[in-house]
Amino acid sequence: MMNLRRFYQQSGRTAAVVLALSVGVAGSSSLAVLPAVVHAAPAAVQSAQQTTYTVQRGDTLSAIARRYDSSVQALMSANGLTSTNIYVGQTLVIPGTNQPGPIYPITYVVQPGDTLSSIARRYDTTVQALMQVNNLRSTNIYVGQRLTISVASDPNQPVIYYTVQRGDTLSSIARRYDVSVEAIRAANGLRGNTIYIGQRLLIPNSLGYPMPTPEPEPGATERITFAPNTTSATVNGTVTDPAHRRYLVRAQAGQTMQVTLNSAQPTTSFSVMGVSSGQTLKGLGDGGNSWAGVLPQTQDYLIEIVTLEFSSTSYSLTVEIPPQSPPATNPAQRIQFAPGTTSAMVEGRVIYPTRNQYLLRAQGGQTMRVELVSDYGIANFSVQGVSDGQPLKRLENSDTVWSGTLPGTQDYLIQIATLEGSNTNYSLYAEITPGTGTVTPQRIQFAPGTTAATVTGYTSAIEPARYVLRAHGGQQMNV
Repeated sequence: MMNLRRFYQQSGRTAAVVLALSVGVAGSSSLAVLPAVVHAAPAAVQSAQQTTYTVQRGDTLSAIARRYDSSVQALMSANGLTSTNIYVGQTLVIPGTNQPGPIYPITYVVQPGDTLSSIARRYDTTVQALMQVNNLRSTNIYVGQRLTISVASDPNQPVIYYTVQRGDTLSSIARRYDVSVEAIRAANGLRGNTIYIGQRLLIPNSLGYPMPTPEPEPGATERITFAPNTTSATVNGTVTDPAHRRYLVRAQAGQTMQVTLNSAQPTTSFSVMGVSSGQTLKGLGDGGNSWAGVLPQTQDYLIEIVTLEFSSTSYSLTVEIPPQSPPATNPAQRIQFAPGTTSAMVEGRVIYPTRNQYLLRAQGGQTMRVELVSDYGIANFSVQGVSDGQPLKRLENSDTVWSGTLPGTQDYLIQIATLEGSNTNYSLYAEITPGTGTVTPQRIQFAPGTTAATVTGYTSAIEPARYVLRAHGGQQMNV
C-alpha cells in the first residue's frame, strides 16, 4: 500500500489523479482514483549535520512526526518548541531522519489549464524527464491525457476513506484522525465545511487503518439526446459503488438546464461540470436531488452519478433544457453615413442583459468592416442580414473586429451585448467599401393621361438609386 498523506498535505487544488503501484515485496497493492490532485511532498533538506523540513498547509506536528518515524516530543525538543503549534513556512529540524523512501510511478490525468511545465513544477521534476518517460515529441498535452510521473513516497502507510455518519462534522472527523480541517478540505476538493451522511472523505495523514476498495476505471459515457420537438429526456440505470455513471448533454450558452435525479437510495448524488471549461456547476457534495442553472458557455456538460459506499441502486435521471428566450433588445438605430463618406462611428452604453441594435443598409458584393471598442473589452457584437437571416458574425466569436463580403442588398443588423452582470460604454465603427453594387434600375412609368410621376426610395453614399425613363428626342424633361 502507498501513503498519499505527504502529497495531500500540500494540496490546495483539486482535480483527478489515478495512481497505480507495484511494490517488489510479498503481495501487491493498488490505489483508488482519488478526488484531488496530489502534490509531491517538498523534499526535506538534508546536510551532513541535520535534515530540515518546511511546514506546509495542513501539517500538524504529529503528522510530521509520523512521516519521519519520529515523535512529537523529539520534534519539540530538537526545535525548542514549548507547544505543538506550528505555522506554514516554519523550518523544523528533523532528528534521526530515516533515508528517503523509494521512487514510485503515478499516473496523472491532465486537467484544464495544465501545461507540461506546470505539472513538472508541481511534482518537482523537469519537462525533459516527463517527455522522456511518456515518449512525448513535443510539450503539447490535452485534457484527459494520462502521464506517468515518478515520485518518492513511503509504501508503509495506508490511505483511507471515511463514510460520514449522522452527527459528524468536518472538525470532529479531523480530531478523530488527528488531521486539520483544512487538510481534509484540500484532499477532497471541498470549498466549505458542509458534508452529508454517506459522503466518502479521503483522510490525509491516515495511519493504521484498512485500505479502501480500489475504484475501477471510469466506465463508458452515454450521450443524452432529445427526441425531435422535445426539450427533455429521461434515462434509467443502476449505479453500484465504487463505479460512477456518466452522461453527456450538449447545450448552448445562456440556456437553462434542469437536472433531476430520483433513486431508491437517498444518498445517491450527482454532479454537473462543463467539459471544455472544467467548471463545476454542481458538486457531488452539494446535496439535493435536483439542480437548475443558466449555462455559461456552449459545450458538452458532464453529469456524473454516484451512490453510497458498498451499495447499489436504480435511478431515473431527467434532463430538461427549455427553449432559450430571445434576449431583451433596445429599438434599432439606423447608422447613416455623412455625404461623401463611407464610414461612421456611434457611441453608446450597453446594460446587461439588454442588447443594443443598429441597422446599416448595404449592397451585395460590397465589403463591410465593423470594429467595437469597449471598457475593458467586455462587450461583443454580432452581424446578421435582416432579409435573409444569415449570420455573418456570431456573439460567440469574441473578435472585436470583423470584415466580410456582403451576400445581398439588404439591411444588416448589428447587435451589441456585454458580459453577464456587467455594463459598459462602447464605440462602434462601421465602414462599407464603395462598389458597383447589384442594384437593378427601376423603370418610371406614367399613368394613362398623365405627364408626370413621383417615386420614393432609399439611397446613400454607397448605394445610389437608379431609375430608367423612356422619352422622345425634342421633348422637355423636368426632374
